[in-house]
Amino acid sequence: ELVLALTRQRRDDKKPLPESRIRGATVTMENGSGVKVAVMLKSPTSDKLEPLEIRPAEVGPALIKFCSLQKIPLPRKAKTSIAVDNGQVALVLKLS
Repeated sequence: ELVLALTRQRRDDKKPLPESRIRGATVTMENGSGVKVAVMLKSPTSDKLEPLEIRPAEVGPALIKFCSLQKIPLPRKAKTSIAVDNGQVALVLKLS
């Protein structure tokens, strides 16, 4: 879902990811700097995987758009952020 969300968002922003080379994503929590997201791309010249870092500011909107397109309801007034849960990205919604 993360890869699908990021692929669609980047395509809509006219900065597409090379879909045929995507082999997954990694999500880690960095001390002091928050969540780090990277899409793993297969090198065109070898079997080596190369990470393409995605800014956390891109991930939240991509996941929200993905939820909208999948008809997953989200509260409009919720404050959103992203977090890492067991190596997976999580969209966190907080209602005040």
